[in-house]
Amino acid sequence: MAVTLRALAEAGGRARSIELEIRALAARAAADGAGYGDIGRALGITRQDARKRLPGMIRSTTRIVDPGVQVQANKLTSDDVKAR
Repeated sequence: MAVTLRALAEAGGRARSIELEIRALAARAAADGAGYGDIGRALGITRQDARKRLPGMIRSTTRIVDPGVQVQANKLTSDDVKAR
């Protein structure tokens, strides 16, 4: 049993190290403009799960395009403006 518990402790240490690497890479991706959907796809999880796993990683910013209409600033395209 002691050997199994030692192996479990070592695996836990590796898991913590990998989680720190994931968080650092996700932060870099977010800084480069990736959203939770992009990060989730890279991790093989849903956007919602990525948001739960990495809360606060991406700051949602909005701006007014037309009075009373808000859109995601980093998702705005020329087609969005023409459609309004």
